[in-house]
Amino acid sequence: GLKVGAYWYSCADNATNGRNEARYMIDHCLKGKQFELPIAMDVEDSHHQIPAGRKNLTDAVIAFCEELENSGYYANIYANPNFFNNYLDQGRLAPYDKWLALWNSSTTKPSYMGGNFGLWQNSSSGSVGGYRVDTNYCYKDYAAIMKELGLNGFAKTPVTPEPKPEPTPTPTPEPKPE
Repeated sequence: GLKVGAYWYSCADNATNGRNEARYMIDHCLKGKQFELPIAMDVEDSHHQIPAGRKNLTDAVIAFCEELENSGYYANIYANPNFFNNYLDQGRLAPYDKWLALWNSSTTKPSYMGGNFGLWQNSSSGSVGGYRVDTNYCYKDYAAIMKELGLNGFAKTPVTPEPKPEPTPTPTPEPKPE
C-alpha cells in the first residue's frame, strides 16, 4: 500500500552531465514502470557538485529536470537546507517541485523556503517491517497528479466533462393582431 517514487543520487556538475544522468535513469531505471510519487534528483554530493559552483550545479539540476519532464516524468529536487541555500539558485529552480531533507523529527511543517516544497523528509529513524527508514511528509496528492496528467508511466486519465444543461428555449412572441 505504499506509494512509490524514485530518486537519483547525482554527481552532475554541469548541464551536459545532468542531462546524461537523467537519460540514463530514464532508459535503465524508470522505463516500463509506474511511480505515484515524483522522480527526484538528489543534490548533495560535496565531492563533485560543490566545486562546480552555484551556476553550473543549477544548470545541471535544470537539465536533469527538463530531460525527465520532456520524457513524461514529474521532476523533483531533493536537497538539504545547506545545498538549497548555498549551492543552488532557488530563483531559477522555482518551476520545480522540492523535497526538503531537514531531519528534526517534528511533525509541524517547517517554514523553511516559505513552506514551498511538496515533500519533507523529517527523520531517518522510522521503521517499516523491522527496517530502519527515513520518514517523509507529503503535501500534495501526487498519485492523483500522476494519473490525471499521465506522468511517471501512467496513461492520462480522460477528464469527463460535466454535462451541459439543455438551453432554455426562448419563447417566440405571439404575433399581435393588426
